[in-house]
Amino acid sequence: MREGDETPLALGKNVASLRIRAMFIGGLVAGLAGVLYVHFNAFVAPNYFMPIETFLIWVMVIVGGAGNYLGAIAGTVLIQLIYNSTRFIGDYVPIDSSVLASMRMIAIGVLIILVLIYMPRGLLPERRRRYDDQRDS
Repeated sequence: MREGDETPLALGKNVASLRIRAMFIGGLVAGLAGVLYVHFNAFVAPNYFMPIETFLIWVMVIVGGAGNYLGAIAGTVLIQLIYNSTRFIGDYVPIDSSVLASMRMIAIGVLIILVLIYMPRGLLPERRRRYDDQRDS
């Protein structure tokens, strides 16, 4: 279904039903994650969900490589290392915390640009699937 509706239709599958099921499962997982998040924190306020969180998640997927869970994990590790380790630079270099936060976002932006220029499919790109007839010899 990801590449188009023609293949599932040719196999006699109900594409609308499959899409509804996929949305249901995705919503179920997201709802369960939200419930566990609230249970872990015991309180949720609207300021917990700022646009920077969405931006960082997109950056993790873009840098790691879309369509590949290993790429998403690699992107998450790399961006979290950059995002969290640069917080401690202020202890060693006399820089204001607001300037340091801005420089952190600039570094992540430069990383996105470099990845998109030199590795447009991400650090760990999705492997092409081969649907060849492979016979046992």
